[in-house]
Amino acid sequence: MKTLFVSIIIIVMPFLAAAQWSWLNPAPQGDGITDMYFVDNTTGFASTGSGAILKSSNAGASWSIIANPTEEYLNAIYFLNASLGFACGENCAVVKTTDGGNSWSEITTPFSDDSFKDIYFLNADTGFICGDYGILIRTNNGGLTWSSISTGSSENMTAICFPTATTGYISAQDGYFFKTTDRGTTWTEVDMIIAEDFQCIWFVDANTGWAVGDWGAIYKTTNSGTSWNSQSLSTHEDIKACSFLDVNTGFLCAEGAVFKTTNGGSSWTRYSLENNDYFQAIWAFDANNVVVGSKYARLYRTSNGGSTWSDYTSDVISPGIQLNDIACFDNNKILVAGSGGAIFRTINGGHSWDSIPSSISSEINDIEILNATTALACSNSGQIIKTTNSGASWSTAMNGFTGFLLSIFAIDEAHIWACGQSGQIIKSTDGGTTWNSQTTGTTDLFFDISFSDVNNGVAVTWAGNIIRTTDGGATWNQVTSGISQNIFSVIHVSADTVIAGGWLGTVLRSYDAGATWSHITINDEFPIYNFLLTSTDTLFAFGVGGRVSYSVDRGITWSKSDHFTACPIKSLVEAPSGTIYATGYNSMLMHRGALPGVGFAEHNNDDVSELLVYPNPASENIFVDASPGDSYAISNITGQIVISGIIHSNNINISELQPGMYFLSIGAERSIRQGRFLKVY
Repeated sequence: MKTLFVSIIIIVMPFLAAAQWSWLNPAPQGDGITDMYFVDNTTGFASTGSGAILKSSNAGASWSIIANPTEEYLNAIYFLNASLGFACGENCAVVKTTDGGNSWSEITTPFSDDSFKDIYFLNADTGFICGDYGILIRTNNGGLTWSSISTGSSENMTAICFPTATTGYISAQDGYFFKTTDRGTTWTEVDMIIAEDFQCIWFVDANTGWAVGDWGAIYKTTNSGTSWNSQSLSTHEDIKACSFLDVNTGFLCAEGAVFKTTNGGSSWTRYSLENNDYFQAIWAFDANNVVVGSKYARLYRTSNGGSTWSDYTSDVISPGIQLNDIACFDNNKILVAGSGGAIFRTINGGHSWDSIPSSISSEINDIEILNATTALACSNSGQIIKTTNSGASWSTAMNGFTGFLLSIFAIDEAHIWACGQSGQIIKSTDGGTTWNSQTTGTTDLFFDISFSDVNNGVAVTWAGNIIRTTDGGATWNQVTSGISQNIFSVIHVSADTVIAGGWLGTVLRSYDAGATWSHITINDEFPIYNFLLTSTDTLFAFGVGGRVSYSVDRGITWSKSDHFTACPIKSLVEAPSGTIYATGYNSMLMHRGALPGVGFAEHNNDDVSELLVYPNPASENIFVDASPGDSYAISNITGQIVISGIIHSNNINISELQPGMYFLSIGAERSIRQGRFLKVY
């Protein structure tokens, strides 16, 4: 793992309502890389599962987010030249750029709810999109209008390739492919008589091509698709993408590995990469230089044909963790916790993080702050752990609960409840020192619990069940929710207003302290994991697919918030400053609003020194005195990290930045150096 130490010069600036979300971890972003396309040996673009577009100007050595043109999952990206590009994805999303990705426009097609899998343009006017259920459409005017092409098939189409101006191929599932010899006007369906789901098709000339896909399927033709011969992998990894250079040399990416051939596919060499990642996109510049992108947002590059790989994604915490909760003691001291008993702590508002031993190995599900130094956390092992020094160390507060504990809630420093498996709710009245079980009348799995005061509380379970107490949990009574889906979260907005959320984007509302309920559907029917009530009384609902909605009228009406990730969001928290932090799957850490300045007094071991940046001002590149392996981060004046990565030379490309003042931090272990520069045209 590359560890990124980020330290930003203090910037005094009010929080803006329109502040953007920025990735803290991983960097440059944390959504899956779905496809990539390079227009030359240096400039390339990548699509992501969140609808964001990435760009590299140095052959994949560093990447930055240049646009978020859609909130839909993008499956494919294609550039005709350095300026003109297209991307397509789920719910028939299509976007177009004419200025190298700086701005994008959405394109309307005859379809709205289907899945577009690939896009290909013969020239600036003529292009094709294929998708599920035999969808194939064509434009003759650069995407202004589209017409459907009938193939007589309902097979799921996956990839398009034109080796010549007139001859093209489309791969499909169930062992089919499609071929045209008239520039895509008509297509013929061909059954290869093999039950394989092909994910990619690539021709290097008019005769020679490969179709690859699931279960290690590799089939080659040398006669324009008339016949195909198997070169399939005996290890049966699912192959997601391919990139061939000529009739001899090509690369495939699959689950946990990259494969290379130098003899036209007669044999394949397997290269395992870090973390056995699930690779979905690949681009080969030549036999030595290759870039791959993964389902878990990792970006790797090799310069020796695959023998060794460098990870160009940087981290402030360990990768691949499901972070279930985030909690703030103050603007600087923040905790996150999740799978494997992981706890990470920052004392500078998120610039750098330390791994904290938790004394348990099971998943930590919830953190509850009691005061400026004390917090509790519950886990799948049934343990509750406690810190009294703002998360610097933890000890066991309760051990012996049978089953999962999914939620812990404190109404004050003394009165605390936790709930979980087998209908169990436990209560402490002495700050977590001792605990007593409460009778709930059910064996359901409790997902969450909330109280408005020491007496009135609500707990929610699967199958739409809700129970309520008016005596601190001495007795619990079931109430009718009106739904049968799982309810994952509940929050008291006031003594009377209680909001719950769950499966299929269901929001339940009670305005009589949980006695009666009504419900609506939000978040595009994506499950709701939890809620955040901010200091301005804005209520956020969030969960699967990165969907976030908000209400300013106690849950009566809801609006969609800006979409910033496709990763499931497990927790949002607001710091006293108003900055909001988000966490979730794939070690996701994000923030909205400026990060605080680093408190150098709290980093007595940090050697913070000035960094010389030249030339300054600069337009294309800056040079710094740094060592390979050092991490760097460039931030704008709002504190948003716009470029980050690992130093491989002392040259950092800044050509994609907008003109203005920027701050550069370079970290090596505990040594931090800072500088600033002016970007000009």
